[in-house]
Amino acid sequence: MFWAVVLIANITYVAGICFLQAGTNYLQEHRGRVTPEERQAIQTYWGSVSKSMLSLYMASTGGESWKNVADALLPAGLFFYMLFLLYIAFFMFVVVNTVTSLFIEATMKNADKDWGMVVRDEMQRKNEYVNKAEKLFQLMDRDGSGDVTEEEFEQYAANPQMEAFAACLDLDVSDITQFYKMLSCRGRYSVDAETFVVGCLKLRGTARSLDLQCLIVSQARALRTLEALTECCQGSAALIQDTFINQSAGFAVRELTIPPEIAVETTLGQGTPVPFTQITR
Repeated sequence: MFWAVVLIANITYVAGICFLQAGTNYLQEHRGRVTPEERQAIQTYWGSVSKSMLSLYMASTGGESWKNVADALLPAGLFFYMLFLLYIAFFMFVVVNTVTSLFIEATMKNADKDWGMVVRDEMQRKNEYVNKAEKLFQLMDRDGSGDVTEEEFEQYAANPQMEAFAACLDLDVSDITQFYKMLSCRGRYSVDAETFVVGCLKLRGTARSLDLQCLIVSQARALRTLEALTECCQGSAALIQDTFINQSAGFAVRELTIPPEIAVETTLGQGTPVPFTQITR
């Protein structure tokens, strides 16, 4: 940014000297033919280096209409008038865009730094959360076995630290027992430190769309299995009924098609298992 300001100052300085020299030459060469209005305009806008630079700055930034500044320079010649217009175009389309790009680049760099800080802060909070969960697990594991049983968990459920940690997970006291059952597969297994920490991390925050989608897929799979089992049971009941009805007549029993999801076997004769697909007399 500093060098951009230096560049703009140098360009304005060089252009100001050029237009100052043009106005001065015009006043000296046409001393007797210069009108008081032209002299006043040239001295007002191009009377010195500072006035020339200020006029260029005001014309470029809207502080003064560039038409008024250019009209004061028109008596010095069409070449300088066109050169002034070229300066205005250069400043508006090149210098302004360059400075704007510098600001945008600086903003993007700061945004990247902010994003990195957000990531680091999130990782730090996660590490602090994991450390708290590990300390809580160590407090529950009184015997130092590395696993927490249901009895140890229930004994520590009324502890203020446990209640505070459950509040961080948006759980009440009644949900704590359900939380342990979820981690231990309804009490069939003991819970180690890794299982406890991972379960706390997964339970932290609101439910994600991925979790809900996995639940929907699991429910759909269970429903299909239940429907297949129901069809198989209905077919088996119908087959058994037909078998008893047709047994006396000696007719062959119709073939039963078993859904591929469930493999069902039965026994004939001496108890040898055979696929439950067709039974003959």
